[in-house]
Amino acid sequence: MNYIKTRSKMSNNLHLLEENFLYKLKDE
Repeated sequence: MNYIKTRSKMSNNLHLLEENFLYKLKDE
């Protein structure tokens, strides 16, 4: 159970990073 939670947290973080990155690219 814990493992799955951690995994989803990690993928959420990756998703946020990706969005940030795309947002910055769009901003320039």
